[in-house]
Amino acid sequence: MGVVDDLMVFYHPSSRKHLGIGMVVFHTSSDAAKFITQFNGKPVMGSIIKCCLDPYFAYLSRRYEEQTGAECPTPIHLKGLDERFLLLKRNEITMANTG
Repeated sequence: MGVVDDLMVFYHPSSRKHLGIGMVVFHTSSDAAKFITQFNGKPVMGSIIKCCLDPYFAYLSRRYEEQTGAECPTPIHLKGLDERFLLLKRNEITMANTG
């Protein structure tokens, strides 16, 4: 499928229960697109999964925060970015998807 640079499964910070949210970061966007094509809408462990390109973690961080009420941990591949830049990109993506 491609080289995976990072993988993260999210748990509730208090209860430690699985949130049904995971992240896979591929080395190339074409590998990510192939993964999405192959797995989006498919059942995994009894649940239909939704796969999307989310390069600045806008969708996943929003889902995490809605489910936990806590700030989502920043994935390793985004830690080097300036927080203001990251917030700007997340807001741009959110506005593009709602506007």
